Amino acid sequence: MTGAARKALGLTLIVAVLLALLGINRLSGRDVVGQPVAEPQWPPPPAGSCLLHSDDFHASLVPCTEPHTAEVLRSWPARDLPRTSGAGWRQSCPTGMTMPVEQSVDATDWSRTETIVATTVLRGGGPVIGWAACSVTASLPFRPDRSLRYTGSLIAVPGGRPAATVGTCLTATGDPIDCTSPHRTERIGEFLPIATPRPDRSCAAFARAVIGSETAFSTAVALVARETVGSVSRWVIDTDAGELINQINCDVRAPAGHQLVGSVVGLADRPIPFG
Repeated sequence: MTGAARKALGLTLIVAVLLALLGINRLSGRDVVGQPVAEPQWPPPPAGSCLLHSDDFHASLVPCTEPHTAEVLRSWPARDLPRTSGAGWRQSCPTGMTMPVEQSVDATDWSRTETIVATTVLRGGGPVIGWAACSVTASLPFRPDRSLRYTGSLIAVPGGRPAATVGTCLTATGDPIDCTSPHRTERIGEFLPIATPRPDRSCAAFARAVIGSETAFSTAVALVARETVGSVSRWVIDTDAGELINQINCDVRAPAGHQLVGSVVGLADRPIPFG
């Protein structure tokens, strides 16, 4: 190979190496060698902001006028967020929940079917620079792993959003569903036949008291109160073991051909939320 040919080959290799380095820098997010491109910023949402779960660990900001699954108590920036919360996160967001009060063994009347309100850490923003938020969520006692959508607020925040009524609504197969989604049934009461075989009041009388309306059950397109029976697990302290016992449920249903799109608890004189 002549000297001129070797020189030309050397220049070609140098150009090829420079082009490869330029391509690597562009793929790594740099338009100019040695000059980093600013990554998008995702400021942590302020307290009182509303979130919608995208999965068990992540959420996005939504207007509080729309149905949401969580509300921010406090938040902070986070980079390369881990999949599970560490000790530092637990200190910033103490884990806790408000569980429904279990019916006393000597109870003789219905108890309200209530929701679990709990705190959890959710993540959002970008994949690298994002945020984490200590948030409050709601779920049902028989599906604590599922956060429910609701309107209103579970926490006291400036601005006076109305208190949330999460409700305990069910699909046709008895699975829990958000009360903001179309459904026919809302469970409003439970009774364990331990002290007495029957509650003091009928399901219809209890439903009228909980809903706060007589006309909702007597109008042309009226709600219907009915009893159902299911099994629940109860821990027996004396034997240190669990047992299945029957539970009587008080359900409120929409009439055939109609669906509800909101909770009827505390409805009073407002229109029935048919949808």
